Amino acid sequence: MKMLVRKVGDELIRRRVEDVSALTSEVYASLVDYLDGMGALRVPPFDTSGCDGASVKDLSRKRIDWFMETARRERGFPLKANTTTQALLTHLNLLDDRRPTNAAVLLFGSNPQRFHRSAETKCIHCHGTEYRRPFASLQVYGGDIFEQADQARDFVLAKINRSIGTRATSITASATYELPPDAVGEAIVNAIAHRDYYSNASVEVRLFADRLEVWNPGRCRAR
Repeated sequence: MKMLVRKVGDELIRRRVEDVSALTSEVYASLVDYLDGMGALRVPPFDTSGCDGASVKDLSRKRIDWFMETARRERGFPLKANTTTQALLTHLNLLDDRRPTNAAVLLFGSNPQRFHRSAETKCIHCHGTEYRRPFASLQVYGGDIFEQADQARDFVLAKINRSIGTRATSITASATYELPPDAVGEAIVNAIAHRDYYSNASVEVRLFADRLEVWNPGRCRAR
């Protein structure tokens, strides 16, 4: 019989333990409580954590300029075109102690896969209604997540049926797709944005004869 004394808050708690194994378990539990109280066990979210080994030089200024131009045109983004990369990242909370966060690298990185190898989107066109090899087509898209979302959406739209209208009311003939393009794009963007980036798996876009499935590593599945 042994005696263990633990401090919880301002109180001392005494417990009897039967053997060394029980004593070891209680000591570990006490250590975990202590470290948790200090905040040592709290892991910050992936996207807000600094990207190991990355610096601002690993970001693409071309992609940043595109983002600011698009954001100003479509959303009234307040920063000017000549805003520095550092100022943009600060405005968007994409710096962690002067390092670009994982989110910054995934959004604007010249080569995000250098730091996150599994940050890619795999598009598969299946024969029929079953997930079975050989596939009709398979493409793996890398680059930043803007590129991945656009390329994956284009992959699906190029494979599904569409009908072309007339030029009765416009110089451009309208196209009606088998699946709504906006819904396809939203499903893909959600899967990429909410995937588990600690996983070694890829986002997968699977096109069957009767359905589209969008899978990501983690708990989110869009269909």
